[in-house]
Amino acid sequence: MHLSITEKETFYRLLAGLQFHAAGELGISVKATSPKEFIDLSIEAKLPVRDAVYDHPELITGYAEKNPNGFDDDELAIVRSWTRFVRGRFIIERHLKKHSIWILDDAVYGVHGISDPLEEMVPKYAIPLMVEAVLLPFHGRIIFDGVFRPHRISFGGGIKRSLKEIYMRAKQNDQIIESLKSPEEKMAQSTETRIPWAPTRNWSKQLAAMEKAVANLRGEKHAVNKEAIKVLGASSELAKTALENADGADLYELGYELEKVIKACNRLQRAIERSEWS
Repeated sequence: MHLSITEKETFYRLLAGLQFHAAGELGISVKATSPKEFIDLSIEAKLPVRDAVYDHPELITGYAEKNPNGFDDDELAIVRSWTRFVRGRFIIERHLKKHSIWILDDAVYGVHGISDPLEEMVPKYAIPLMVEAVLLPFHGRIIFDGVFRPHRISFGGGIKRSLKEIYMRAKQNDQIIESLKSPEEKMAQSTETRIPWAPTRNWSKQLAAMEKAVANLRGEKHAVNKEAIKVLGASSELAKTALENADGADLYELGYELEKVIKACNRLQRAIERSEWS
């Protein structure tokens, strides 16, 4: 969940080169005569330059073109990718083994730490936490730029549930953003055929066996047993609708079958409530 030592050193070296150059371009006074000295400045001393770079993203492109520090092509590609930064007030919603979940409006990002795992910087008891931050692409992952400003805001149960739902929806639909792609990469991805609900295998034999098994249960006399079997039958039809189409389920048809299951469950509940079994 955080960069290796080599990656960390590369990141800070590239960032310091960019920010030191930007300070000179913008006439911002800093107590450093080189990027190496700039790295050792306090965060507070760097903040004016850091914020100015995101206010003037053309400085990123200009720096990569001039390449005053003699970076190689791979390093320059990393710097150029920072024009795709995402700036805003994020909410850190949870920590996973792979990354931490940061939410901005309805967008969900998987973010890595730099020097330390994010769960050490923001412990579980402190989340959800609102932070002002900037996300950057780095080696196919998303990191923050080393600075975030926390807002000590208490979130009520309703907002926490809403944040959880945003995360769960993104997870279910494979929409967690794990890299900040270029326009060309996004275009290539959008042209790919993606069927999120397509079955992972052919379930026809199992579905046929399930239908047969349900049919063999018919003939029960007692209302509770009869309604319970109807729930099983409706559930069987729901599973069949979800799994039998190789090109993915029809969500409207799936919702229709789900309504049948709900109605069958309601009838079973009423039968149980009326029952006088001891």
